[in-house]
Order: sequence, then C-alpha cells, then structure tokens
Amino acid sequence: MQENKTGLTRPAAASLFYTLTAAIGKAAAFIFLPFFTARLGAAAYGRYTLYLSYEGLLFAAAAFGLGGAAVYRALQHYKGEEDRLLGAAYGLSLTVSLPIFCIAAFLLRKKLAPLLTVFLFLQVAARVAFTLFGAKCRYRYRYRPLCLMNLIGELGAPLLGMLLLLWLPIGERARIYAGVFFSVLLGLASLFSILHRGVRLYDKKIWRFLLSLQLPLLPHYLSVSLMAEAARLSVERVLGSEALGAYAVAHSVGLALSLVTASLGGAFQPWILRKAAAGEHRRVAAAAEKITLLLCTLSLLVILASPELFSLLAPMSYSIGLYAVPALCFTVPLSFLATVPICASLSAGRRGRISLCSLASALLQLLLCPLLASRFGLGGAAFGALFSYLSFFLLHSVFLGKEQKGILNVKNCFLICISFALVGAMMPLLFPYFWLRIILAVLYLIATAAQVLPLRSLILESKKTTSSSQATP
Repeated sequence: MQENKTGLTRPAAASLFYTLTAAIGKAAAFIFLPFFTARLGAAAYGRYTLYLSYEGLLFAAAAFGLGGAAVYRALQHYKGEEDRLLGAAYGLSLTVSLPIFCIAAFLLRKKLAPLLTVFLFLQVAARVAFTLFGAKCRYRYRYRPLCLMNLIGELGAPLLGMLLLLWLPIGERARIYAGVFFSVLLGLASLFSILHRGVRLYDKKIWRFLLSLQLPLLPHYLSVSLMAEAARLSVERVLGSEALGAYAVAHSVGLALSLVTASLGGAFQPWILRKAAAGEHRRVAAAAEKITLLLCTLSLLVILASPELFSLLAPMSYSIGLYAVPALCFTVPLSFLATVPICASLSAGRRGRISLCSLASALLQLLLCPLLASRFGLGGAAFGALFSYLSFFLLHSVFLGKEQKGILNVKNCFLICISFALVGAMMPLLFPYFWLRIILAVLYLIATAAQVLPLRSLILESKKTTSSSQATP
C-alpha cells in the first residue's frame, strides 16, 4: 500500500505530541523525586519502590500482553469494532487476573497490609483499562485525550502525594494512596469510553482469537517485566529496604535514557518490521549500529554527570547507590538493541523462540542478582541486571533464522557495548575530578552530535527513495 504525504503527517504529528507529553511526565518525576527521597527517608522510599515492583509484575500478568504490538494486530483484525474487541479484552484480563490476584494475596500476606493489597489489585485492574484505552487512541491517532490523561496522572499523583505527606504522618503510604487514586480515576474514565455503548466483557470468538495470539508470547511479556523488577526485589530481600531506596534512585538516574529509547522505539520498531518484511536487512543493521553508538555515548554522559544528579535527587544517605549507576546505564542500549532481533523474529512468526530466549534471560537475572548483591552490594545487583540484559540481546540475536541473520551485525554491536561498558565501569574513578569530567562530557557531546546526523539518511526515507521503491515491481 502506497503512503502519501497526508497519510504520514498525522501519525508523525501524533507521535511527536505523545513523545513531548512523555518527556513532561519524565521531567515531572525527576522534579518531585528530591521531595520524596528527603521527606520519606531511604527505608520508606525503598518500601514504596517495593510496592511499585509488585504492581509492575502483577500488571504484566493481568494485562496479558494486551498493551503491546499484538493488540494493534487485533484492532486491525476487528477494524470498525474496536470497542467490542477492547471490552472483551478487558473481560479476558479480569478473568485471567482473578486467580493471579488470589495467589499474589497469599504470597504477599507478610509483605503488604491487607488494605495495601486491595489497593494494589484495584490499581492493576485500573491500569489495564487505561492501557487498552491508550491502545485505541494510538490506533486511531487520537493522541490528545490520551496525552491529557497521561499528564493528569503523571502530575496529579505526585502532587497529591506531597499534600498527603505534609498533612498526614503515614510515610510511603501517602505516595501509594495518591497513585492508586489517580490510577482508579483514569481507569474508570477509560472503562466508560470502552463500555458505554453496551459492549460485553465476554465474547467467545474474541477471547479465542486473543488467546491464540497472546499465549505463545505471554512468557516473553512476563520475562521482560521480571527483568525490570528482579534486581530491585533481590536488593530488598538481600540488603533491606534502605538499600532498595538508594538503588531506586540509582535506577532513576541510570534509566534516564529510557525516554530517548522510548521515543526512538516508537519510530524504529515499526520501521524494522517494515524493512524486515521488505528484505532490506543491511539498512536495518547500519541504523542499529549507529543508534548503539549514540546510546552508549549518551550513557557515558549520564555516568559522568551522575554524582551531580545524585546530589540533586536525594540526600547523602542515598549515596551508596551511586556506584550502581554505570551498570544500570548500559542496560538501556542493550535492551533497545534486542528489539531488532525480536522484531525480526515477530516478522517471521517465531513467537515461541522469542519467549524461550526472554525466559532464559529472566531466569539468569533471578540467579545472578541475589548472588552478586550478597557479595558486592548494590553494584553487584546492577551488574547482575547488566549481564542478564547482555544475554537477552545475545540470545535473541543468535537464534535468528538464517534468512534474517543479516539484519543485525551482532559482533560489532556487541563489541561497541562491551567497550563502552568497560569505560563506564572505570568512570567512578573520575567522580572526584569535576573539571576533568566536564572536559570529557564536552568531547562526548561533540561525538554524539557527529553520530546523530547520519541517522537521518538511514532511517528517514526521502521522497526520492520512496518514489524509486514504488517504481520497483
């Protein structure tokens, strides 16, 4: 299908609008973080982080992968019946969630108070509804209501949390209650948008279609969520809540580049799928290599600035987390790089292979993080996460089909990541030397600018390229 200029303008504008909203939300999180770290203290902030980890894992199980690429495939299949599909998808999610919630309530009975457990389940159910509403908005390019609701949640929850913390002596629960309130508020609004036309929660045909679509990839979604939370859970179990609070701040600094990768991913992943289907593997490989260099260079910049970022975001009692930042920074380019072989495998229909590779990486992290954290503290837990993301990238790359091997230069990308990670591991030696870090940061900025410019010719398709490809039978 040929895409005209008008057809490309609306998605591009919508993506830009959503990226800007996400940037505001990310900036707001950094702005409010110093208040909560100082007011709560490391131990209470660690308990709040632990609650977020539980919520993230439960959401991954309850959402059933319905927030990813598969839901867009389902929306395309049921074009014109989007509300019917999403209503049935929410019903399926609730049905899957009930036994999961019962098991979770039993496992968390000593970790969370009964009221917090109920709030946790309400928040997860509300988040699933909002995720499905967001999928509908993205599919229809209606980004304004989605971005407005995102902003309400991103700004409202921390503001209400601040007020509750100032008025009531309830510690980390103030931040939890505020998050639950806005999640439920947005979830109810999302449910009304989906169900207000009398849509049913149960539809046998749609449930069967979604199960056939999602079951092979469910281990992948759960494994990715587990990899995001395993290190934090390990730190809390081995080192305690106070150490987890410090690790959470390091995690926020180390994953600052996630906004960049999220923005790149919105444009790059569909582009990979399109080029993989067209057989243009060399072009994808060249773009992936350039982006890897860019992200690794930006990671070094974050590491160089991490002492100042830490002092801005948290009191000195959190400083033990500073040396976890270098390893955490390099999980970002590795995680992003793994999207190339994953997209290629999805394009080839190899969903089972994707799940196996992701599951193996998650299990590796579950083994490494507690072991390394017990011996080397927070830095050990961070390196456990780094090794698991390295295996995540390598496993997905090694098990690509023969016809897709050329889509990624695995050796070059691996050497780039390892070389930069080794340099980053030595960066803490420079933390006492402020001006030397400034000079290095300027040099890295120049290198970053030199890397960004060639990406335009690799990813953005000019009219000349488009017309020539259309002329080719």
